[in-house]
Amino acid sequence: MMDGYRLFRKDRQRRRGGVVLYVKENLECIEFNYANCENPIECLWVKIRRFISKGDLTVGICYRPPNQDDKANKAVFGSLKQASGQQNLVLMGDFNYPDICWKKSTAAHMLFIKFLEYIEDCFLIQMACRDAVRKAKAQLELKLTRDIKNYKKGFFRYINNKQKQKENIGPLLNRRDELVTNSTEKAKVPHTFFNSVLTTVGPQALGTKIQVDANTDPLSMKEELVCELLQELDPYKSMGPDNIHPRVLREVADIIVRPLSIIFEKSWRSGDIPEDWKKANVTLIYKKGLKEDPGNYRPISLTSVLGKVLEQILLGAITSQMKHVIGKSQHRFTKDKLCLINAITFYNKVTCSVDVGQAVDIVYLDFSKVFSVRLFTASS
Repeated sequence: MMDGYRLFRKDRQRRRGGVVLYVKENLECIEFNYANCENPIECLWVKIRRFISKGDLTVGICYRPPNQDDKANKAVFGSLKQASGQQNLVLMGDFNYPDICWKKSTAAHMLFIKFLEYIEDCFLIQMACRDAVRKAKAQLELKLTRDIKNYKKGFFRYINNKQKQKENIGPLLNRRDELVTNSTEKAKVPHTFFNSVLTTVGPQALGTKIQVDANTDPLSMKEELVCELLQELDPYKSMGPDNIHPRVLREVADIIVRPLSIIFEKSWRSGDIPEDWKKANVTLIYKKGLKEDPGNYRPISLTSVLGKVLEQILLGAITSQMKHVIGKSQHRFTKDKLCLINAITFYNKVTCSVDVGQAVDIVYLDFSKVFSVRLFTASS
């Protein structure tokens, strides 16, 4: 038993095993059975009262032993048929259908295909599939938007729940070693700290002169390229400080591609960037050590989506000019060369040398705060 929890169990007959469910004691719940929920499977059904805003939550746990005949499947289908009438249903367990590909919802065995079809008929989705969850969430939001005239209360309840923010950053130590708890003052602490540790260097510190190929065409913001990048935007990504969502940009790509190409072209030629693209929403990600120390956090900047599109175009042009500078051994920040591939290549060379009896010397380098450097000064 677990302290503070209520135990529900369904033991297997004549053999050891079964299924169990622990529910917090402060939750009102009741166990119930379905007529078809019998051997050779173990099923446990518990209804938690008023668990969510829309009412009760029904939780089911099932275990179907492997190598079972059609009788076990009928028992599973029978219990699912009765449970599918519940408005809020969560089904967990081990059904022992190894042939099923949950991501694609496909199976080769006819027995497994029947299970997938029954799951679909009961309007159940595999929660481990992130795409399916996102699609269901999008359908829910679309339904709430369409029914706002008849169901205003549900719409605004959903919006209010989304606007609730959790405070992830606790008190921070300022430069005088004073613990700051006020939200406004706490936001100034990492700003002051990161400005003090950032190092500004000029382009001469790079130490490498890049020769530009005279035969290469100058960079131009072609509408086809801009439109392609807009249509490839991930609609599930967050928007920047300009509050322009990538889903919107993706849907209206054909309409805004021409004026956007003109803005990109003028920005590239003049060296000026729109002010909105310079702004960023900065989030602190805790790394390790004392949580009160601002130096133990990494700043993550969420910038404008349109600014990122322009960065992609410039990155492609710069990369094409630097092919002769970047060595073949360079991994990360280069296309199709992940750090994992580098590690595998390194491991292969070391093991091959050891196998033939050769000595291997390894030197590890770790650059502290390598990203705390500003390469160029801003010019107005």
